[in-house]
Formats: sequence, C-alpha cells, structure tokens
Amino acid sequence: MRTMRSTVGHRAMGLVAMAVGLLLTTTACGAGTAVDTPATGVAQPGTDEAHAAHTTPSSGRASAAQLARTTPSAAVDLRSRLEELLGAHVLFADELVRARLAGQRARQAAVTDSVERNQETLVELVTSAAGPPAGQAFATAWQNHVDVLGAYATALEDGDTVGQQAARDSYVRAEGQLADVFSTLVGGRVPKADLAAAAAMHGNHLLEQADAYAAGDYDKAYTIQREAFSHMIVVADVLARGAAAEQELPSQEFDAPRRQLQTALSRLLAEHMGLIVQLMRAAHDDAPDLPGAGKATNANTAELGGAIAALYGEPASTAFLDLWGQHVEGLVAYADAPAGSAARDAARRQEEDYAPQLARFLAGATEGRLPAIDLAAALTEHDDHLMDQADAYAEDDLMRAQELSEMGYAHMFALSQTLATAIGDTVAARLPRGGAATGGGALARGR
Repeated sequence: MRTMRSTVGHRAMGLVAMAVGLLLTTTACGAGTAVDTPATGVAQPGTDEAHAAHTTPSSGRASAAQLARTTPSAAVDLRSRLEELLGAHVLFADELVRARLAGQRARQAAVTDSVERNQETLVELVTSAAGPPAGQAFATAWQNHVDVLGAYATALEDGDTVGQQAARDSYVRAEGQLADVFSTLVGGRVPKADLAAAAAMHGNHLLEQADAYAAGDYDKAYTIQREAFSHMIVVADVLARGAAAEQELPSQEFDAPRRQLQTALSRLLAEHMGLIVQLMRAAHDDAPDLPGAGKATNANTAELGGAIAALYGEPASTAFLDLWGQHVEGLVAYADAPAGSAARDAARRQEEDYAPQLARFLAGATEGRLPAIDLAAALTEHDDHLMDQADAYAEDDLMRAQELSEMGYAHMFALSQTLATAIGDTVAARLPRGGAATGGGALARGR
C-alpha cells in the first residue's frame, strides 16, 4: 500500500470534485470557485514554535470542549443528526450486502445490528421532529426499504435473475412509501416529485453498488458508495430545511459559513472513517476489493486536501496531505500486520507521531482557538477507535468491531462541529456563501 501517498498526492482531484461543494451554491459554483487564501497564520507541522504557541491556552482561546458546547440551533442540530444517520445507513447497507455476497455470515450478523441501531435512532429522530404517526409510518417504510435490499442481495448471491427483478419492482414501491413519509416530515414544503426522485436515487445507488460488487467491479462499487453518501448529506439538508419551515423554527443559521463548513467537514471526515474501516478490514483479509477501497480512500483524502487549499492555500494543503497520508498508511500497515508483531508496533508508533503533528497544524489554522493538546487528544481518540476496531476484527469479535466503528463515525461529527466553530470565526466567512439547494432538480441529481 505504499502507493497510497503518491495517489493522495494528486491534489488537483480535490479541487475538481471537492464536496466543499456543500459550501457553494448548487450548480453555479464549481472547481474554479475555490477561494485561494494565503496560508498566513497556519503553523507548519512539526515546529517547536507552533507547539509552544498553541498548547498553552490564553484568554483569547477556547478548548475543544468549550467550543463543542457552542450549541447550534435546533434546526441545524436536526440537519447534523440527519446527516450522521442517513450517511451511516449508506455505509452499513453497503457493508451488509457485501458481507452477504462474500458469504461472511458472522460479519453479516454484526452489520445487521448496526443497520438496526441506525434505524431505531432514525425512527426516534423522525418521531421527535414530526410526531408519533409520522415516526410509525417512517419505521414501516424504512423497514420495507431495508428488507427489499436484503432480498436483492440474496437473489444476487443465488444468481436468481427473476428474484432480482422482483426485488427491484418492490423497491419502487418501498421508495415511494419513503417519499410519502419525507413529505410528511417537511409538511409539503418540498415538492413531492422531488422527494420521490431523491428516494429513487438512493435506492438505485444501493442496488447499483450491489451489482458492481457482485460483478467484481470494486472500483465502481466504491465510487457509487461515495456518490450515495454525498447524496444523503444533501437529502439531510433538504429535509432539515423543510422540517424547520414546517415547525417555524429559526433557520438563519443554516447558511452561516461555519455551519456550511461543518456540513462539508462532516461529510469528508465521516466518510473517511467509513472508508478507512473498510480499507483496514480489506487489508487484514487481503480481500479482492482492497484496491477499490484504497482508491476511494485516496479520493476522499484528495477532497480533504482541496478543502484545506480552499481555506488556507496550497502550501497548507501540501503540509496537511503529507500528515494525512502518514495517518492512512500507518492504519493500513497496522491492519495488515500480525498481532504482536514488530510491524504492528511500528505502525502504532507512526500513528502516535502523526496525531500531535496534525494537531499543531490545526491549532495554527484556528489561530489558537483550538489548543494543540486538545486536538491531539481528539485525533488520538480517532486513531484508537480505528486500531481498536481492527484488533476486534482480527480477533473475530465482530460485534465489538462494529460498535467501535460506530463510535468512531459519530466522533467525526463532533470533531467537525468543533473544528468548524473554530475555523468559522476566522476563515469560513471568506468562502463562497450558499448551500445545497432545497429545490427539486438539484435534489434529484444528488447535488
């Protein structure tokens, strides 16, 4: 996997496709709209001066814990929760299908638990936002949606083309039910046809990635997964805006630069967590989808580099990508090495070195609003989630591995809010304003 960093190094990919697009207006802004701001004030990683400047809080600085307590509005909180849960559903659904197709029944059972926990939390959220009748309707529609996907995976595994078509036909009905529930949630504030198109697109993403994985086209399967994950982030925005309008909740904060940045970081960092878990497990198993998982992880990394470039300029992006590449390579090496081996110990030490270096970089980027010591703790927690889940996976404690990956995924959303709050005060206002459109065509196209 030593090609990981060289692939990541093609930073232009991040500027072409970067999902900081959620910071931009839906179709009017593209790759050329990134704001190239100087990297002034951004501490270069690895310098003693940066460490000294940002590990001692001053009266003008807030700790990560203090920033995390900067409470978003109820509407923004709803959006964040929908982003987290709908995005997780894509990752878990894809994993469920892949475990089934690979004949990994124990892994399938563990991922099924994740799917069910995610579903229960979604039902609770919809019930809280729209009332018990809507929650019950959502529970029924969502369960049908999951059941049909399971039936499709079984038909794929058995080579049953008649069963596959029957499942596809059932999916049309299931996604129609889901669109009905979404319409209730937003009180008709979003055209029903647009919600139906979004639900259909989500269903097609899941079915098409299953087809690609079954055919051994792993690059395509992971590409579709990335598209599906991004699409769910946009759907979350649309649903949250509609629900806020229906409930007459203040929603001005939706388009605040730091909240738009929070959404963009959440998408990239949470997707990183999902992809790196898949990559580490593929590395451990020496699975045939390992190259596809690696390419998808690299693409996500390139987009993160593009985000840093938009915020702070190319020199900062280069420094960030060097550190992030070290992070990814160390995790893959850890998963690939036998337990208790010198290679695994070396990989763990590499991760221990990366966290404080990246923390110093981010502390400089936030002008000390996030002290390096707090950031290092958060990044170390991220590494611990990943290495601990890898340990559990290697020991065939698959339930524990899933629980740890879920914890790590949720942690990325908390970290994104903290980072965006700190960055937003100084930099995010320079970015183009506007977010995902609440209207139809853009929703249907997955933008």
